[in-house]
Parts: sequence; C-alpha cells; structure tokens
Amino acid sequence: MGVSLSQVEDLLGVLLIPEQVPNHLTLGRWVQDAARQAGQVLKALDPACAAWARVQTLALDEFFFGGDRPW
Repeated sequence: MGVSLSQVEDLLGVLLIPEQVPNHLTLGRWVQDAARQAGQVLKALDPACAAWARVQTLALDEFFFGGDRPW
C-alpha cells in the first residue's frame, strides 16, 4: 500500500493554497531524502531486532495487515 507522488500533490492541493503546494520534483526529492534517512535507521534497527528473539514482526509507521494478533 502506498500513495503516489501525484496523489500526494493532489491531496496537498486540497489542504493548501495553490502557491504553497510543492511541485512534483520537490515532493520526489523530499521522499528520496526521507528514504535515505529511513535506510540509515533500518541499518541499525534490523540487526538489533534480529538479535532480540522476541521481535518477530515490526511495523512502525505503516498500515500493517496480517500477523497473529492477541485481540
């Protein structure tokens, strides 16, 4: 599941005045920068989680479907 840059642009167009809506290229750069930062976090988080036997599934900020839930 995800949202395309065009969809983000459209959503921001609803929320912001037209002059404040970032263009497609700017949104793309923001997403790329965030992906780089997330990659750095995952480099540290993945081995730490793998070393901790109790972590089987971790979804920090994504909609997550599946897995066994106790409720």
